[in-house]
Formats: sequence, C-alpha cells, structure tokens
Amino acid sequence: STGKDELYSRSKRWIAETYKSSNDVIQLDDKENGEIIAKGFFTGDLSIMGRKYPYQVWHTVHIQLKNNKVKYEIKDFILNSPESNVTNEAIETWNRTGRKAFFEKVNETVNALIASLNKSLNTIPKNDW
Repeated sequence: STGKDELYSRSKRWIAETYKSSNDVIQLDDKENGEIIAKGFFTGDLSIMGRKYPYQVWHTVHIQLKNNKVKYEIKDFILNSPESNVTNEAIETWNRTGRKAFFEKVNETVNALIASLNKSLNTIPKNDW
C-alpha cells in the first residue's frame, strides 16, 4: 500500500544513486502523472580476438507510477565502443558471431538494474538521522 508520491520519491532516489547525476539523465520528470524517463549508460569491456575494448551501453529507463503500482521498461540499447570502431549502434543489429558473452554480460547488468530498482521501490527510506 505505497502511494504514488512515495513510489515517485523512491524512483528518483534510485536514479540519483544508480546514475550519479540524475539531473543529467532525467529526460522527463512528471510527478503529477507519475512518469519518469531517464537515459543513462553502463560500462564494460568487449573482447574481440583476445583484445579488450571498453564500451558503454546507453539505454532508456521508463518508469510509470500509480498508487500501489509501478511499471518500468529498460529499452533502446545503443552500443558505443570507439576503440573497436562501434559507435551509436543498436545492440540488436550488432548481433554478430561470437558475441554471446557480450549479450550475456548486458543481460546480467540489466537484471542487476532491475533488482536494484525493485529493492529501492520496496524499501522504506530511513529518516533517523
């Protein structure tokens, strides 16, 4: 029985803690209608022919809130790895042979984001300072 305003506050806190600069990633912030859209990225290393290349996977987090309800999507994944000559490429189109480990790592990272968001939404913040 968590109200929309409380879920909104928890979502905003999660974005700030997850992406370190919520002002830079939040694209839409509509408390009245219970909607937040953020664009951020996570990083990793891409292994190609035994060499590692750093990458960023940009994505959109869309959170919709109502009393006692939350709907979220993590979507629009874009790969950037300039050192391996991959820039602004949708990961769906980048599905080349030998990339199974990359997709497993992306899936693992997204599942960790989801778990973190769920934990944040279901945890009552402590105000005992």
